[in-house]
Parts: sequence; C-alpha cells; structure tokens
Amino acid sequence: MARGSHIIFVSTTLTTASTVLPGYLLYNSTKGAVEQMTRVISKDLGRKGVLVNAVAPGPVSIIVLLLRIPGFHLLEFSRMQHSMIHSR
Repeated sequence: MARGSHIIFVSTTLTTASTVLPGYLLYNSTKGAVEQMTRVISKDLGRKGVLVNAVAPGPVSIIVLLLRIPGFHLLEFSRMQHSMIHSR
C-alpha cells in the first residue's frame, strides 16, 4: 500500500467487551479477532505510513441478539418500545 493510505475496519467490539452471555462464543471471538487484527496490521503497516484503525459504534438494539438472553420476551419488549415511542 502507498504511504498515506488508510484502512478502517468497522466493528462492534465495544458493545461486547464486557458482556459475557451463554451462546455468544463465536460472536465475541470474532469481535476480539477484529480488534487484534487491527492492532497487528497497524503495527506492520504503520511503519510504512499507512493508517489502520477500527471504528466501533455504540450499542444498538438487535432483536436476534436479544432473543438469546434468558428471560427475554419479545412481546414485553415490543410493548415497552411502543409505550416509549408514543409517550413522547
């Protein structure tokens, strides 16, 4: 890569950094892999003037992930969301 090039990974590592739930092994492992890959590539290419970074947006509500949480009920969640939207 040419000097001054940029590599930017988009990841959600910050949302799972401190969350440990059953059934999330592969999800959390891949997030950790992206973080480490960013660090290693940054060290390797940084000497050549290439910027490598990862952008980690804040948490978002993802129903598929919520459904894996023990005790989570979609109907209750839907009612809560509905009341929050209509109470504004």
